[in-house]
Amino acid sequence: MIKAVMVMNTQGKPRLAKFYDYQPVEKQQELIRSVFAALSGRAENASNFVEADAIFGLDSCLVYKHYATLYFVFVFDSSENELAMLDLIQVFVETLDKCFKNVCELDIVFNYGKMQTILDEIVFGGQVLETSSAEVMKVAEEISRLEAASNAITLVPKTVSSWRGRPSISHFYLASLACKRRRPSPFLHSVIPMASNPVPSTSSRSTWTAEKNKLFENALAVYGEGTPDRWQRIANAVGGKTSVEEVKEHYEILQHDINLIESDKVPLPQYKPSEDKLSNQHLSLKHLNL
Repeated sequence: MIKAVMVMNTQGKPRLAKFYDYQPVEKQQELIRSVFAALSGRAENASNFVEADAIFGLDSCLVYKHYATLYFVFVFDSSENELAMLDLIQVFVETLDKCFKNVCELDIVFNYGKMQTILDEIVFGGQVLETSSAEVMKVAEEISRLEAASNAITLVPKTVSSWRGRPSISHFYLASLACKRRRPSPFLHSVIPMASNPVPSTSSRSTWTAEKNKLFENALAVYGEGTPDRWQRIANAVGGKTSVEEVKEHYEILQHDINLIESDKVPLPQYKPSEDKLSNQHLSLKHLNL
């Protein structure tokens, strides 16, 4: 049985932690810290297999792979084969790479729900369900298609239709900043309405496409406050003929919208479950014979 799956960066920050046997939150955090301490001190040419009895108890083994800034970790007992677990990590990473086109840490941060869905298609309840990356991708694409179809119905009130031309905010970035007292759904792709009183814009001559907004949001995450020439670097990352002034103005609009949401001046829509949503859950259990 697989006991846990973890993805953490080289600074010890967990990007995914899923335990298949119950552990209190405090215990989970302790285990994550212990795993990182064990991995960060290992040499690059060391084995990918680690005895984990001291961390997870008797009959525990840990296998990991280090990709760029991320550690992918599987913890399991003696009923699982070590080489098979190493290959399963490869399947997981290959699927993420296909899904996000050269996956990086930011893709995982901004698409946490989708990453969970992919993992659930590979491992469910501690048991291996699928070892083919192609089969997992088929299911992930079908779920994305159903999500897109269910989100095609507009939920934006007429009073906020003027928001359409404003900068987009990725679901994870918005949820972490603005929905502190609400728990967002794993796939929050629907448009969240903003205020009907927009910040005056003088950069209407510049068209901010969805692609430019994505580049803008990623650049904000990479070039934090205190970065030398921050706005120039962000403008360069967005590309095109985007000027520093346009980037600053775009950021001010974004910040204005977030402040309105944080002050509860803009209500979030109440999503009702639909047949498409329910079918997503059936897809994730397609391999179980219940």
